Amino acid sequence: MPDGIVWAYGVVPGTQPPPGTAGLEGRRVKSISCGELAVLASELPATAYTEKALQERLEDLDTLASLARAHDAVLEVAHAEGDVLPFRMCTIYETPQAVRAMLSAEGARLGRALARLHGKAEWGVKVFFRAPAAASAQPRPASGPNGYL
Repeated sequence: MPDGIVWAYGVVPGTQPPPGTAGLEGRRVKSISCGELAVLASELPATAYTEKALQERLEDLDTLASLARAHDAVLEVAHAEGDVLPFRMCTIYETPQAVRAMLSAEGARLGRALARLHGKAEWGVKVFFRAPAAASAQPRPASGPNGYL
C-alpha cells in the first residue's frame, strides 16, 4: 500500500470487523490480525493524512468533529458486537505490516487489557447548573478586616 496509510480505530479479539462498518471517508473497515487479536482499520490516502495535512484538518472544527464522529461510530459498532480496546483518534500506521508488528510486540499487553474490559462499558455524564435568579440578585454580606464577618 505505497500510496496509503492505515487509520486504526481499536483492538478486538478475533479477526473479523463488525459487519457493514464504514469508517473515515466512508472507507471500508477491515481487520488486520496477528495471533488472537486484530486492529480495526481503514486504508486512507497518504496525501490527505500527512502530518501537515492532518494538522490543518484538526484545526478546522467541522472537520475535527467529522473525524471524531466517524472514529467513534466504528468503535460503537465494534462494542455492540463485543469487546473493543479503543485507540485514540489519529492513531495512524504507515502500512498494515506496521500494525501487525505492533500487535506482535504488544499483543500480550493488549490481550490483558481486553480481558480487564470484558463485559464493561464506559459512560460519560454532563451536568449543567444554572444558579436560581433569586440567588444571583441577593447582595453578598460585607466582610470584616480579615475577610471574616
